[in-house]
Amino acid sequence: MPTDSTPSARDSASCAACWCLQSLPELEPAAVFRVLRHLPDWMAELDVQALREASEEFSVVRRDMATLKGPIKLLQEEIGARRSARPRTAACSC
Repeated sequence: MPTDSTPSARDSASCAACWCLQSLPELEPAAVFRVLRHLPDWMAELDVQALREASEEFSVVRRDMATLKGPIKLLQEEIGARRSARPRTAACSC
């Protein structure tokens, strides 16, 4: 975040943060489940269990990220409206 505390700098930093959140790659959960169905014989049982737990956590995070898409879009629109209300700045290009 920039050290400049002007509204324009804060809006730019917020816009960049929203863009980063929105552009996080959506990983394909089916790929994880395919790996879980066809595990190599050499994997230890503890590793298999850790992989299963991680895939469950991944599913929860993925659902949470999908839930955040709406609020992120609203934030982007609000930032864009504030920036375009200022005389010298253009709308947020997020």
